[in-house]
Amino acid sequence: MGPRGGGGDGSGGLRAAVTALGAAARQVGTAGSAAQVERAVAIITDARKQLYRLLAED
Repeated sequence: MGPRGGGGDGSGGLRAAVTALGAAARQVGTAGSAAQVERAVAIITDARKQLYRLLAED
């Protein structure tokens, strides 16, 4: 897979998932309480770290 996810191997699913995540994050930012926003930040931060660990496996 290429650096932008354009590996031609169905990576459009990754782009769709990132888009959906962004939409959910915007919704939390708009309608969520301060505590929910704080939890969302922690969830997204953890997800980012997990993705980098995934890349480090190879």
